[in-house]
Amino acid sequence: MNIESLFLAPIYLPLLAAALLVSAKAFGQARKTMDSMAFLIGLILPAVCLALLTPAVIAHQSVETVIGAWDTNLGIHYHFDGLSWLLIALHLAISIPVFLYSKSNPSNRETFSIIFFIQCASVAATSLTADLFNLFVCLEVMGVTSYVLIASSDEDGSVLASFTYLLFSATAMVFFLVGAFGLYRVTGSLSYALISEVKNSLTGADLIVAQMSLTLIVVSTLLRCAVVPLSGWLVGAHSKAPHAVSALLSGVLIKIPLFALIRLLLLVTASERIGSILAWAGGVSAVVGILLALREVQAKRLLAYSSVSQIGYVVAAYGLAIEAGLESERGALLIASSLFYAFCHAVAKALLFLSIGTATDALGTKDLSKARGATASLKGSGERVPLTTISYGIALFSIAALPP
Repeated sequence: MNIESLFLAPIYLPLLAAALLVSAKAFGQARKTMDSMAFLIGLILPAVCLALLTPAVIAHQSVETVIGAWDTNLGIHYHFDGLSWLLIALHLAISIPVFLYSKSNPSNRETFSIIFFIQCASVAATSLTADLFNLFVCLEVMGVTSYVLIASSDEDGSVLASFTYLLFSATAMVFFLVGAFGLYRVTGSLSYALISEVKNSLTGADLIVAQMSLTLIVVSTLLRCAVVPLSGWLVGAHSKAPHAVSALLSGVLIKIPLFALIRLLLLVTASERIGSILAWAGGVSAVVGILLALREVQAKRLLAYSSVSQIGYVVAAYGLAIEAGLESERGALLIASSLFYAFCHAVAKALLFLSIGTATDALGTKDLSKARGATASLKGSGERVPLTTISYGIALFSIAALPP
């Protein structure tokens, strides 16, 4: 099989898995068997396809297609390259263990799985998209599924946290749409490739419109990434969401939109100024997030503030890379550092949310001033192998940058 026949698999296979679960729920079929089949189809097969695509990525191959064979100006553009491979790999690395962990909570299990697989497809589509309106649609689907998953928690206030996220996100997407319209107005296209063709001919008022439009798109994306001062929704969403959803939010969903925007930032004139602003915003977020975390006594809120700080480091390196230009050696090193840090943080923070969430459930409190003896409580609740403690230790060493 060639690259053209495999690279869209991470989009349509999770949708197939969601459809399978919907039919099982509707017709009362063997739901446990269907759940296992959905896991195989929606997560394992995309991972296999990604592994088969690895030689093409190493050989620097890429492919771009227009869905439905529409006209290039109107079609839905998808582009697969090394960046797309990395983003999908990051998502699968977190989503597979998160899905397995979610099996421990039978509450709303079927609905959770259906929404989860739809979200998996939207994340893959976001990683592959090569036009602005499709990026908007993918981010909206990612957002809507997040609202539902956050509200699925049994925690008091989870619906309010979900609604707060919805308000922030909906406001941001209005600015994103205005920015997309501005770029379409001066370039006549929403495709990244066609925007690239006319970018150097922009002058006068058209150039100003393009710069302002790009700024609106970047600001709305930064809200999704929870960079200070646009991080107000994150703490509530993290602390009230189910542990599996908190791991997804921190590990994947606040990072994918940022890196999906790289292609656009490289195309539009004056992206260097945007990069400088991003670097400063990331630096401020890194400092403010950790200062807020130091005074927090609620476990998952502390982890949420830590995520705000960590995403600040990612955004700072990302912004400096855009400012330097990815074609330069410094820019390439910075963007590689940003991606690598994001990947490592995603794994470590997902492990922390899952392990600490499990421990606080066993203790019956999230107050760090009262929480003691988690290992003993977990053993008392039936955990024979101290898997939670081991996972916590791995995550702690990783996020503290301690060997190995």
